Amino acid sequence: PFKSDKQRRLMYAKHPEIAARWTAEAKAKGKKACPTCGGKGMVPETARSMKGAMKRCEACDGEGE
Repeated sequence: PFKSDKQRRLMYAKHPEIAARWTAEAKAKGKKACPTCGGKGMVPETARSMKGAMKRCEACDGEGE
């Protein structure tokens, strides 16, 4: 929730525990699903098979993030 880089620097200088909490909250909120697997961690083995054999997503190592 930092409005600017200047505010981020000030918060880390004056209120480091609040700044650390804000950073952690922003990272947790900002996690997005992998564009390759859509956050599922698995993709079809071949491009044509939407049903059937699945393999682990290489882009996110099966984590889905």
